[in-house]
Amino acid sequence: MNNFFTQLAAIIGKAELQLNIKTKGDQLTVMLTPKTTANDPALANLQPLIITGTAQQLDEDFLNAISQPLQKAVGLIANIEDFEVSTKKAEEESKIKKAEEEKIKKQKEENQKKLDRLLTKADEYENAGNWAKAIGAIKQALPFVTDHTHLNSRIKGLEVKLNQNSLFASVPPEDTTNYLEEEPEVQIVEGEEEE
Repeated sequence: MNNFFTQLAAIIGKAELQLNIKTKGDQLTVMLTPKTTANDPALANLQPLIITGTAQQLDEDFLNAISQPLQKAVGLIANIEDFEVSTKKAEEESKIKKAEEEKIKKQKEENQKKLDRLLTKADEYENAGNWAKAIGAIKQALPFVTDHTHLNSRIKGLEVKLNQNSLFASVPPEDTTNYLEEEPEVQIVEGEEEE
């Protein structure tokens, strides 16, 4: 039994094991209790492994007697601990994913608000006959949509209106107005010429 602890280490692996020995007459009772950090209540039902025999009997057969049941118990504990760790990791990743989804949702809502605001301003300018400003507001709305077809078509229609009384097609000057910023209410008179 020179290599008792080497063989015991091979049986229990990385598990923690509590070993209690009690003597009564010429009999020894050895109680082995695997320890765990797992919180699963099922592990509370795991009973210690108890082996009783004389010192000579235990010397001859102790490791054989404990090997299979102890490996089962240690394997069960390891599986439960791994499961709890993976569950905790999944919960944390789920929280991260949920936070990312919430961030994306907020960004989409914010973009939709900006788009709605710009298109409302474009409608106001168009209704007032201020085609250049309507075009400017719609151009600023382009980054907030994935399909530009409808807005580009609307811009072309407004450019036709802008040039309807002109012999030469003109391109409106570069509009640097930020239509998302709050601006004072400007009275727009129909037919007002752009600067």
